[in-house]
Amino acid sequence: MAKVEEGVMIIETKEEAEKILKAIRKEKVDEELLKEASSFRGKSILSSS
Repeated sequence: MAKVEEGVMIIETKEEAEKILKAIRKEKVDEELLKEASSFRGKSILSSS
């Protein structure tokens, strides 16, 4: 399960990452940030700020 620790989101599975990226796309976030976030592989850490 994805969790937030000290302002950092820890994503443990590919499915979690896909769900989060889908939600981000729906919110029409900056495309550069989206590309950066989707380029991570395996255990990924994304800033939640």
